[in-house]
Amino acid sequence: MKTHYLIDYENRHNNAFIGIETLTKKDHMHVFSTANARLNVSDLALNKDVKIKFHSVPAGKESLDLCLVSTLGYLISESKRNTVFVIVSQDRGFDHVINYWKIDKNVVIVRRDCIATPAIQNEQQLAKKLLCEKVQRVLADADIDGNAINRTAAIVSKNFTQQHRKKQVYLTLLSTYGQAQGLKLYKIIKDLL
Repeated sequence: MKTHYLIDYENRHNNAFIGIETLTKKDHMHVFSTANARLNVSDLALNKDVKIKFHSVPAGKESLDLCLVSTLGYLISESKRNTVFVIVSQDRGFDHVINYWKIDKNVVIVRRDCIATPAIQNEQQLAKKLLCEKVQRVLADADIDGNAINRTAAIVSKNFTQQHRKKQVYLTLLSTYGQAQGLKLYKIIKDLL
């Protein structure tokens, strides 16, 4: 699972990088700072695997926050499924943006104080929960009965981490419901997988 960390350096300074050694090659870090910040990159040398991009933004009221949010929107539009976004900041103003993307667009996004801070749930659990909720909504909109909705969501949840998740869900639906009903359910949810 790819993760983008968007660092509000003005807010957290080098404290944002606590836990950088845990990042992998799938992780991308975007460090936002203004000319006013004295960015100390020595902490970034702890992990050579992570891809780091520096964004120097003009100083001004809310300038960094607006540039960070703008970049977040761009990254979300360019990303594929199974991408997680982490805003590293203590600024609660980002929570409105996070809630918008979570609720309206089903994006997996959290805010943390530093890289290592555990979220309320880990990102994979959150992504699985959001996918299952979306599957349930789509099936309910298609007038599928409640038992089939819950059972289908459970099948999606069970196969969430499978490498070929779509295929596994398809085969499980067919074996559980038979050809006609299994195919009907799969066609309704396949674009979500």
